[in-house]
Amino acid sequence: MNFKPFTVELMSTFLTAAQLDANEKITRRGHNLNFSYLQPVSRSFGFGLGVNYTHIDFTLKDASALATLIGNVKLVIQDSFNFSIGYRDGLWLYTATHSIGHAHAKDIASYSSSVVRSYNMNVMRRFKNKSLLGIGLIYIEGMNNQNFFPYLIAKWQINKDWSLTNPFNAGFSGRAGLELVYEGLPPFNIGVGGAFRMQNFLAQDNQEVSLNQYVYFVRAGWNPFDKVYINTYMGYLFGGELRINDSPYSNIGSHMGLGLSFKAKF
Repeated sequence: MNFKPFTVELMSTFLTAAQLDANEKITRRGHNLNFSYLQPVSRSFGFGLGVNYTHIDFTLKDASALATLIGNVKLVIQDSFNFSIGYRDGLWLYTATHSIGHAHAKDIASYSSSVVRSYNMNVMRRFKNKSLLGIGLIYIEGMNNQNFFPYLIAKWQINKDWSLTNPFNAGFSGRAGLELVYEGLPPFNIGVGGAFRMQNFLAQDNQEVSLNQYVYFVRAGWNPFDKVYINTYMGYLFGGELRINDSPYSNIGSHMGLGLSFKAKF
């Protein structure tokens, strides 16, 4: 068994300018670092720890009304720590995860006031072809609002070349999404998928800003070494909405995005 308990992942995303109502524009560029550790205790029990840090550069253009409301946001910092436990009973797996973090506009909002918590419960079943299907429920308690949603957990091997999986971890950034993956050209693979993404942070006067969008994406992956993964993404973001204290402020126009990620297990 070639089990690697540590995982480190770095990801950068670059989004083109998104048009808001009243001709306001917003541009975002983000960098994320995630570190996790998974430790089996027995054949049935295990636990995990994770630390996440995200740095998002914001540019508001022709957005004086929005800047007056939330402050002239230039940098958003997000961090989180999570603890999970897992139990396996034959073909069934159960996990519970608690996360606590912060999300605030630097030099505008208070770090200590920007606490966000989430509680995640999963039930999954393994099948003979090593596939996995399940359902997850997550509750997110933000600075000024709460979210609760279910999501599908999938790691389904359709045949030796094709699989259906979750491209993201469900949590503060949204649902896990679904991705169709082709792995018939090792060490390369390609995928197409979609997900609902969220970005929340505390701004001026302790107001919670939420940017919610859907994304379709195409991914090209490379596995140059054992347990080392490099991925590039091209995405189309649409159906977006900017909310302040859970009240609609503006639609977010469709725009494009690029991403690059590096992940290693050791």
